[in-house]
Amino acid sequence: MEGGRRMAVSLVAVLAMVVVAQGPRQRIRVDRA
Repeated sequence: MEGGRRMAVSLVAVLAMVVVAQGPRQRIRVDRA
């Protein structure tokens, strides 16, 4: 469904923002998980 897809995209965008705010170290951790 489009609603769920939109929510997923938003979640990814927020996660990316958090990763950038945290720093490159956290980025590797997220990528690993």
